[in-house]
Amino acid sequence: MKVWIKPLISLLCVLPSLVFAANGFMITGKITGVKNGTVAIVDFMDGAQSGLKAVHAQSVRISDGQFVFKGTLDHPGMVKLKISTKFISVFLDNQDYKIEGAFNALTTNSLVGGQSNADFIKFNKSGQSMTEFIKANPKSMLSAYLAFISSAESAVLAKNCYAWLANPIKQSWYGKRLKAVIDQYNRSAALIDFPILGLKNLDNQPIDLNKFKGSVVVLDFWASWCGPCRAFIPKMKALYEQYQHKAVRFVSISADDDRSNWQFAVAKEQMPWMQVLADGGFTEAGGIKSLLSIYHIPYVIILDKNGKIASRLDFDHKGEIKSVVDRLL
Repeated sequence: MKVWIKPLISLLCVLPSLVFAANGFMITGKITGVKNGTVAIVDFMDGAQSGLKAVHAQSVRISDGQFVFKGTLDHPGMVKLKISTKFISVFLDNQDYKIEGAFNALTTNSLVGGQSNADFIKFNKSGQSMTEFIKANPKSMLSAYLAFISSAESAVLAKNCYAWLANPIKQSWYGKRLKAVIDQYNRSAALIDFPILGLKNLDNQPIDLNKFKGSVVVLDFWASWCGPCRAFIPKMKALYEQYQHKAVRFVSISADDDRSNWQFAVAKEQMPWMQVLADGGFTEAGGIKSLLSIYHIPYVIILDKNGKIASRLDFDHKGEIKSVVDRLL
């Protein structure tokens, strides 16, 4: 499972409509079985690593089971909505919503509002794959979202999904980001040399990967906060032991935005190969997202002995590392 693509599908509730209103969102709640507590957005996951900085909303108190929760979002995205002690994952845009019902029975489908909500319910009940839904619903904002979060799988899939979308949907927030992913894929295909990526080691010294030319290089992209990344480390250690006396170099590249968190995780995991921190992390400009079209981690890139990108493996394909390395040796 990827760290964010596949788990999102089970968490979604309401997908954004095409028009992203500028006056913010409003969720009106009337819940039985709960008298007080707070309502707040505690996480924001849009597939672009924006985090809570894209959310502008203050928590509100529940009074006798009722509340009005208002705020604005910089762009549509999946949020984790806290209602008293219950957490519900919903996909919000700047529209009006209602949520009513018994507290113990609240689910993602309890939030009502917007055409995209109906689209998501239809998708969830249909049993269709993401690509099947996108092809059948080119005018849906849900299709744009599903296309974007699927785009890291491969260039072919990203291009196909974009081609299926209706022109107005291509101009949406997710449609434009999907196009940016495709543009980066095209640049990577034309220039398969590994790009100049700012990297610093634990001593805060710059690292140039060109010094490893002549060896196969396994680049493992991870972060301290990425559970699946850290769960894979024992397998990476086994691979390192197997190849440490051959012309193979391992480098873990962290996308952490907090250097101290990265250093703490490195000390705890005790990885014997080179550890570096990527300048820019997941930011739009200059980080691994913009330079390498890496939109989720764990992710592995393998360079051949000439320093060119030979293989890109997402989490579902990291089991292929050995076969790729053996082929390149």
